[in-house]
Amino acid sequence: MASGKKYKFLVTSGGTREKIDEARFIGNSSTGELGSLVCRALADKADCEKIFYVCGIGATMPDTNKAEVWPVSDTDSVMEAVKNILLKNEIDGIIHTMAVSDYRVKSVKTGGGVELDRRKKITSGENELILTLEATPKIISFFSSLAPRAVLAGFKLLCGVTKETLIDTAYDILQKNNCAFVIANDKRFITKTGHRAYLLDKGKNITEYRTKKEIAGGIADKMYSLLNGKRP
Repeated sequence: MASGKKYKFLVTSGGTREKIDEARFIGNSSTGELGSLVCRALADKADCEKIFYVCGIGATMPDTNKAEVWPVSDTDSVMEAVKNILLKNEIDGIIHTMAVSDYRVKSVKTGGGVELDRRKKITSGENELILTLEATPKIISFFSSLAPRAVLAGFKLLCGVTKETLIDTAYDILQKNNCAFVIANDKRFITKTGHRAYLLDKGKNITEYRTKKEIAGGIADKMYSLLNGKRP
């Protein structure tokens, strides 16, 4: 049964691209499919009023008219978008599925050590280029200060680790960023037909899922359960 309260959500989805020069970039393989399914699962609930969908270039679009799409490209544009949304709207839940780049290009040099101008297309005549990378800001670390009342769901992706290591790392992310729950994934178990993941909450309760649709539904159910529990 729907209540009188309507909720607004922020969902980040897809991947980011960090410029090498004006024609090239480094990025990742995230498609945004899971983020789009999360949007649909949230929107299917009668209590959903609106979803702000912050998505990378080429990310899968959500199949719901409750979503307002905010396209972004690099980490800086993600930060700008989430700040604009969170400072101007009362957001009830945040689901940070986006694969934000951990590093961005600081400089590009020739093999001989000459720094090149990244404001234009670097010539393809060089036999060797050296890229220096620097760490990007962790977007998830800003959510609790920008929207302290929002229920935050984070994601952690590792590859080739034990389940114990994956869960421990995800729980560390949960504690450091004041998440209500975290979805933990191992890239080995993400395929075209399946997606094994674990939902881990503050009480260290673990729920396992085997498909993206199951994960999206589990996130929506957990989010609404926590929001409804906050009602007086």
